[in-house]
Amino acid sequence: MAKLVAIFVRHGQTEANKEKKFRGPLNVPLDAVGKRQAVEARSHVASLLQGQPAGSAFVSSKDRSRETGDIVLGPGKTHIVKNFDPLNVGKFAGQPKNDPNMKAITYYQSHPDEKIPGGERLSDFRKRVNPEIMMAIRQGEESGRPSISFVHSSTIHQISHLLHHDHNAVKVTPGGIVGVYKTPDGRYVAKTLLHESQNQQDKHMVS
Repeated sequence: MAKLVAIFVRHGQTEANKEKKFRGPLNVPLDAVGKRQAVEARSHVASLLQGQPAGSAFVSSKDRSRETGDIVLGPGKTHIVKNFDPLNVGKFAGQPKNDPNMKAITYYQSHPDEKIPGGERLSDFRKRVNPEIMMAIRQGEESGRPSISFVHSSTIHQISHLLHHDHNAVKVTPGGIVGVYKTPDGRYVAKTLLHESQNQQDKHMVS
């Protein structure tokens, strides 16, 4: 039977999410909807933990991630992991997700060694975030209590890419939850547990 070893919660909605703008390096807070989504995530996480305390808990350095963690677990329960910060989309931060901008982002996604102007290469993002994803997974496995991380859509996509070689295998909307399980044959698999995304824009590794 597969065992839950790590929980990854996508932060709740922000005004930039609502307005369909790229966030990336912007430090935008949760809006009222995002706070309600975090409350819903808190209830779902409690069900997953079945009355047991969570293991290690991590957040990115962004307010939207830290606010979500504070609502789900309570203030002061998480550790900041800077490498969990979202993909830096550079000049696209704060810009609308219109057709020209989405086409441009698709180009950089298809050419991961090319740097997004003012931002970072997708290949560099993967190099910094992959070890942290595996750190969270292994800490949960070794402690016997699932770790919980509050992250961004780009990190959720990377979990999918890392474990399933497909960045769209698991996708969630703001406030959604992905669980990582270890199977009896030793593999790690990711599953959408709350708020699976069907949005075509969410197929891109942007946050």
